[in-house]
Amino acid sequence: MLQLSGLARSTFYYYIQHPIKDKYKKEKQEILYIFLANKGRYGYRRILIVLRQKGYTINHKTVLKLMKELNLKGKQRKNSKYRSYKGEIGKIADNLLNREFTATKPFEKLATDVTEFKVCNDKVYLSPVMDLYNREIVSYSISLSPNLQQIREMLDGLFKKLPANAKPLFHSDQGWQYQHSEYQRLLSEHNIVQSMSRKGNCMDNGAMENFFGRLKVEMFYGENALFDFRTEKYLSRIVTSPNQLVEKIQIFDAGKDDRIMELVKLLATDSLLENNPDEEFDELRFAVDDDGTNILVIINKGETTGAVDIDDMYEFASSHCTDFKDLRDDEDIVINRKWILNKLAEAENE
Repeated sequence: MLQLSGLARSTFYYYIQHPIKDKYKKEKQEILYIFLANKGRYGYRRILIVLRQKGYTINHKTVLKLMKELNLKGKQRKNSKYRSYKGEIGKIADNLLNREFTATKPFEKLATDVTEFKVCNDKVYLSPVMDLYNREIVSYSISLSPNLQQIREMLDGLFKKLPANAKPLFHSDQGWQYQHSEYQRLLSEHNIVQSMSRKGNCMDNGAMENFFGRLKVEMFYGENALFDFRTEKYLSRIVTSPNQLVEKIQIFDAGKDDRIMELVKLLATDSLLENNPDEEFDELRFAVDDDGTNILVIINKGETTGAVDIDDMYEFASSHCTDFKDLRDDEDIVINRKWILNKLAEAENE
């Protein structure tokens, strides 16, 4: 065998007696742990940041080399993109931002865009506002259609947070929403200076493009779970429509438990029918009012017919959740009216 390999006998026995040590063994173990803990979302740059936070002295080239040896590759962004551009290349606003994605104070420079999420066989649209001072999302709107109402809601949220005497630069692409006269009027009324990307230059709005890319890679592509930051557990949920997805997001964003919310819906239904037995409605859907109040919107034949304040109901329902066996540790993933009725039946039969 040695003759076939061409390896000298002395060299062979040297390696037997002095096996090669992997000086990066510990680093490889840590890289693998970080990669798996983040579900393959982290590339070498972000793994490098975590390693340095843990006290490792290592450079990006070494991390990249070790990841290749371990055959680890972070999830890649998909190229599909919602495009809102319509019409001519206008002179609505110049590219005043000019790719200067840094700011010296809050609300000095803002950026916005609209992105699309495909859910089941439908689409959901997200319209956020990013403060380029610290990359914070200061306002957002979720809609089943990329319409002007979505932009109004996004701006309403922004205007409520805008400091007095602020005159921010507000950058977007040339989407039809941002060319609309009402959008321009609302910005002007609040002393906001409009800036727009050049047509065909997506990197003119690079901060938003990067945010959407990371958001989808880390929280949407390949995921079927919502994360409960209160318990640091993933809560798997199945939804069958965009409306259900939007409602789930709003419930968790408000710090509420969707399982308790189903009990609240039953309580609200009983209260509504007790006060008005002839009232007709198809469903009650969670939402947050303009003043921050948690409500259930009454929907009948696709139209909103009223709303119910549920803060007291939620507190009551939450205090009675101990009546359900292991409610907060339940592993069911279809949380709806049928689920809560089954829970009540189980509790009744115990």
